[in-house]
Amino acid sequence: MKKLNRSQVYEILDNERDYQDSRKGGEEHDEQHSVSEWLILIRKHLNEAENAIYDSSNENAMAAIRKITAMGVAAMEAQGCPRRKE
Repeated sequence: MKKLNRSQVYEILDNERDYQDSRKGGEEHDEQHSVSEWLILIRKHLNEAENAIYDSSNENAMAAIRKITAMGVAAMEAQGCPRRKE
């Protein structure tokens, strides 16, 4: 795998969010999850990433990180998110 710039990373995340929405039903589905449910879903995929590392598969671990990051975005879209305080 090659190094990516931020714009490329955001493009990949946007594509993953579109994929997740197409499979799960979009906003209506996302809004049904509580914050704790989002954390449980993220933990499930984090376990997959950890298992991939155990199996020496950086590619599978990074695919799981893509999913995890996009789920974090979905959680923020559905639940809102405070801005960073300076």
